[in-house]
Amino acid sequence: MCSYLEMTKTSKGMAGWFGATMMTAIMGLLGICFVVPPLKYLLKKMLPAPGQGPSLQMQGTGFWSFEYYAETEEEAGVAPTVVKAIAGDRRDPGYWSTSRMLLETGLALALDDTVVEQTQSLPGGVLTPATAVGMHMVTRLRAAGFTFEVVDK
Repeated sequence: MCSYLEMTKTSKGMAGWFGATMMTAIMGLLGICFVVPPLKYLLKKMLPAPGQGPSLQMQGTGFWSFEYYAETEEEAGVAPTVVKAIAGDRRDPGYWSTSRMLLETGLALALDDTVVEQTQSLPGGVLTPATAVGMHMVTRLRAAGFTFEVVDK
C-alpha cells in the first residue's frame, strides 16, 4: 500500500502555528480572488500578463530544492525504515528546470529504444514521465545538472 502526504516546513511553537495559519488564510483568500469577478479583475491587473515573466538575470539566480521522506511498511512490531532524499536544480524552477525536464523526457522517448520498449509493456494509456521513463530519467537529469540523492537511511 502506498500513501502520499505533502507538507510545508514552518518554525516550532507559536511562530510555526502562526506561520501555518497565515499560509492557510492567504491560500484561501487567493482562491476566493480567482473566483469573485471584481477581485479576479484586480488580481489580473497586479499579476504578470501571459508572456511576461522573470528577466534572464532573475532566472539565472533561481534554484529549487526539495526534501523527500519515505517510510517503509513493515509487519506488526517491526520498526519502519525512514529514508530521506534531496532533489534540486541550481537553475530557475519555473522556466529552465521545467523545460529541461520536458526536453529530457522527449529525448528519452524518441532516442532511447530500451525506454520505449519498457514503456510499451506498462499497463495504462496515459503515463506520467516518471512512469514512462523511470530511473532512466534520473540518469538523464543528473547529466543535465539536476541533483537526486539519498542522504539518510
